[in-house]
Amino acid sequence: MTSYNKEQAAGDDRFNIVTIAMRQFNLDVAGGMRWACTYHHEIEAKFIRLVDNVPSFSPNVDRELHQYVLHLANWPQGNYCWHFESKRYFGKKGLDVKQSRQVAMLPKVSANPGQDGLFSFCLSVYISFVNVLASVYVSLGGSRIWAI
Repeated sequence: MTSYNKEQAAGDDRFNIVTIAMRQFNLDVAGGMRWACTYHHEIEAKFIRLVDNVPSFSPNVDRELHQYVLHLANWPQGNYCWHFESKRYFGKKGLDVKQSRQVAMLPKVSANPGQDGLFSFCLSVYISFVNVLASVYVSLGGSRIWAI
């Protein structure tokens, strides 16, 4: 979702979750964002539910599994921060956007996406996944994950 504005402006939003929701469900941008947020919250709740129900195997396996799940939760948070701090998606206004959640839509620069369609697709899937998991870490507050 954080990449949507930049991608739509460049005409390379074909694989963005917001665009996909807009096309799939005949929504406008706001509707696509709402759908993506709802989906995100559903996935977040599922992740937390699964984390809360990780079975115990043995002390050694449990310790390693705990570390694995901790890193699953940490990884998207790092990406989430990068989206706002790197200047890639919001320029120098990233931290303001992170706080306000308000973004002025950029005008379309090009109607044709670049030649890197497969790369864009893979990156979009990765970013969508990361964004879904990012709020899991935030919602866990670093404490619930330690209860595994």
